[in-house]
Amino acid sequence: MKRIIYDYENPHIVGRAKSSFPLVKVIVGIIIVSLVIALIYILFFHDSAKYRYEAKEYYAVVMGKYDSESAALTAAEEIKARGGGGYVIAEQPFGVVAAVYQSEADALTVAERYGYEVKSTGKYTITASREKVKLCALPEQLFDSIYSASLSLDKGEISEAAASYALNRAEETINEYKKELVALNSSADKLLSAVEKMYDKLTLSILKESSYSVSSRLKYCLSEVTFIYKSFLISIS
Repeated sequence: MKRIIYDYENPHIVGRAKSSFPLVKVIVGIIIVSLVIALIYILFFHDSAKYRYEAKEYYAVVMGKYDSESAALTAAEEIKARGGGGYVIAEQPFGVVAAVYQSEADALTVAERYGYEVKSTGKYTITASREKVKLCALPEQLFDSIYSASLSLDKGEISEAAASYALNRAEETINEYKKELVALNSSADKLLSAVEKMYDKLTLSILKESSYSVSSRLKYCLSEVTFIYKSFLISIS
């Protein structure tokens, strides 16, 4: 029973206050459990979480259909001399890629002008951990930089020296990607092994064709890395 004490200067009620302890206990318990679950997820399940990535589609302008690889290589030399890519698609009938475009409309415009055809690289969806998806997506950044340099050079917006620098920078970028690959410390993983092999091929592609014009080298490199990337995506998708 509450009793009232009269203090003529400060009257107040003395009694047992209602406690809010059960509610506080529940809230604290929920917070602790949430933190524990988050910690367990980060430590054991974060890397196994799956992420989706949709790889871009590229469009190759392909000239001719050749029954033999030697005939395709001869045609490739001719188009390289004119500043084209000249990458030979090693499947029958053999085709020679003049250039690769990010826009289907641009590729069709060029193909119709010269009587060539357009070959799509296809669109693929990758499902893997966040780190592995990132490694699969990084090559597209290379394509974008090489493509931009090639287009700007053809339009006369940059010099050959600047365009050549884009190729050198692409090689440096690949080496940076390889460092990230090593940092994952999963050399036994089939997907990571496939990524590493692809990066090695990209490096070789950039370093090749040095005897031709910068414009031709850019187009050849872009053509080859696009098809290397396509083969890689097919192997893991």
